[in-house]
Amino acid sequence: MIGFRRQAPAFDVPRVAAPSTEAFRRDWVEPQRPVIVTGVVDRWPAYARWTPDFFKEQYGHLITPVAKLTDRHVGRDPNVGFVYEDVEVRRAVDLVYGDGGPRYYMISPLDGPLAAVFEDVVTPAYLRGAARVRSRFWMSAAGTMSPLHRDFPDNLYAQVVGRKRFTMLPRSDAWRVYRFSLRSKLPQISPVDAEHPDLARFPRFRGARPATFELHPGELLYIPSAWWHQVTSFDASMSINWWWARGIVRVLADAADLWRKFRKVRL
Repeated sequence: MIGFRRQAPAFDVPRVAAPSTEAFRRDWVEPQRPVIVTGVVDRWPAYARWTPDFFKEQYGHLITPVAKLTDRHVGRDPNVGFVYEDVEVRRAVDLVYGDGGPRYYMISPLDGPLAAVFEDVVTPAYLRGAARVRSRFWMSAAGTMSPLHRDFPDNLYAQVVGRKRFTMLPRSDAWRVYRFSLRSKLPQISPVDAEHPDLARFPRFRGARPATFELHPGELLYIPSAWWHQVTSFDASMSINWWWARGIVRVLADAADLWRKFRKVRL
């Protein structure tokens, strides 16, 4: 980090007690404002049940991808993309939480065998009527870091176990983050470390005013479409999220999926 003095964020991410579906849509989704919702996730069976041993016993025989980490980071090589291994869940838990610091991140699409985890989850009412819904389960060790990135769809991110730190920027700051080329395998990833930016390499980031906050167990974070975010696990962590898209955003998300299939990229 060279000469970076963090400025006051250009926006805040408030915590609100679970609003009605209509209020959530009106106050947060339509104006595309991030928010943390309390009083939803902490009522799920998962909140009381999910532990590493529970996953081994309940889902141990199922197959899941695990992403390899480099220096605690999910891959940032634009020529390679993310590198996965497909292993049994019982093996995945040991890889994620093994000795020697974080080396793997369990990132499981929930449109296959691991859809069974939904048995312990109550799908938020805020998704009622949503189009093109996709979900993933995330398991990480303390110290695991995801790069600064964006997703085209809106995102509901439920933190079930452990704490995570989010650093978030609005899509208007996209020009400041030096995202990788469309010709790369990581076109929606930034090489900038938003927590400790190197302004000699990335001088445009000097004007960025990101919001940094903790997401606690039992909280639900709304990330608007195409907002940039970087995530660090403070503790052994388990999360689940839902992406959904409509209108032109759905077209962009579908196009991105086709691009990944064509380039044989797994994200």
